[in-house]
Amino acid sequence: MMKLSLTSVGAAVGLALISASANAALSPPAQNLTSAPGSTGLYLAVYDSASNNNEIVNLGYSLSSVNLASGNLTPNAANSAFVQTTAPTGTGTVLQLNFGEISGFTGATPLFSSANAATTGFTVIAATSGGAGQEEFLATASSTPPTAYSGVSGIVSNIQSEIASWAAAAPNSGDLQDTTGTQTYSVQSGTLKSGQLSTGQFFNGSLNTATSFYDVTTTSAHKAVVTAYANATGAGYWFLSSSGDLTYNVPTAGVAPVPLPAAVWLLGSGLLGLAGIGRRRVAA
Repeated sequence: MMKLSLTSVGAAVGLALISASANAALSPPAQNLTSAPGSTGLYLAVYDSASNNNEIVNLGYSLSSVNLASGNLTPNAANSAFVQTTAPTGTGTVLQLNFGEISGFTGATPLFSSANAATTGFTVIAATSGGAGQEEFLATASSTPPTAYSGVSGIVSNIQSEIASWAAAAPNSGDLQDTTGTQTYSVQSGTLKSGQLSTGQFFNGSLNTATSFYDVTTTSAHKAVVTAYANATGAGYWFLSSSGDLTYNVPTAGVAPVPLPAAVWLLGSGLLGLAGIGRRRVAA
């Protein structure tokens, strides 16, 4: 393991670059559009600052099932959840967890599209509370999250308040859309936009842009550890395309499988046929 530690006033920040470990427990990804997530559920929040359209989607995993410390999001080989493919950024190869197209990007009147990609932001987030040493959240951000204990506590509280508002508003829906930005579960006006979860701090993942995933865990009254996991090839990242396809990507040095053209298969079968003729002539 390679570990770089940074110390600042009132905080200890550790960024770890680790060898990826295989995941045997994580199930294949699927959006859960029939129920709100539990208090530690992982979900996607998307907003368009120009139109006030926003949406939150239950991603069907709990914080414990995707906890970065367990290695569940840093595999070193393809498995039932992660598929080896070309990176969505267009460069390199990744092991990819693909959630498919988000509902707000499809249908007759989609909330988001490539036309408003420049004003659309997103974050993927989850949290658990329990006091110093136990409070933790996972979130996407383009820069290292705040690490003061009071900040972590506020973030955890805001995340769980948002989930509670979401569940109360629509307990049987894992996909909530708000076109006015005024609902209690709204990304625009709800608790997620307040304090250190403001749009400038965490909702800065842009469409078609790799966005880092951080694990923030408290250690004492005024300290927290921030961890961004990666393998020897590079850091893992979330990617939300302008067509609404959400993926988590772990870089790998492997080469993505490339389907062979039909002509190649025909050539191969032809060569095998010639080889068979040759053998028959020798035998004759």
